[in-house]
Amino acid sequence: MALATTVAGCGGVSVKVDLTARSSHVDPIVLGRHNPFDPTAIGFGKVKPREVYLGGSGSGLVRNIHWYSWGGKRALGWGEGHYSPPGHSNAEGISEAANIVAFRVGECNGRRAYKAIEWYFPEHGGHFDPRNASNVCEHEPDAAEQRAEKKHKQAEETDEQEISEAKQLAERTGSAVTCEEVVKRVDGRRHQAESGPPICKWAAEKGREDNEASER
Repeated sequence: MALATTVAGCGGVSVKVDLTARSSHVDPIVLGRHNPFDPTAIGFGKVKPREVYLGGSGSGLVRNIHWYSWGGKRALGWGEGHYSPPGHSNAEGISEAANIVAFRVGECNGRRAYKAIEWYFPEHGGHFDPRNASNVCEHEPDAAEQRAEKKHKQAEETDEQEISEAKQLAERTGSAVTCEEVVKRVDGRRHQAESGPPICKWAAEKGREDNEASER
């Protein structure tokens, strides 16, 4: 049921106010998800973190961050980062002014978040380049992982094809011997328990039943 009241406005004009009306609320955008890379990561899953640390080496740290924009397509800020000059190790790095950019707004672990972040050192010729950004929402496989996944998928497809052909052979001949050899070999490649005997036995039994039915 709607609730309303009447209040006196300017000039004695009565104004009807709807007491059930509520202002719309939108959750603030956070930076990525909590600890996206490393248990020691800092600043993720928060709004305008003062410190961001990816974990690992000191090169993944920006501190004393001052955000001068937040909530739009990009959040912009500046802070102190760990800069390692070309040809020098992280241990030889120094603290330098860094510009930090959070972008790619989307859903991250059920919340609106900036899914990518990058920082650079303008005093050393650095500039914003999204190709250098870190994904702070979810894991994205690198090129090596993608190749490995593709190879694994192709191997699985080959295995399934071999098993399918072996089962068809068992059905045609009514014998499980050859089929079991094939499936045991495939299971050996997969490093899993042998599933050959029951699979092939069922296929051979089905083949014999079909042959008997066709001979009647």
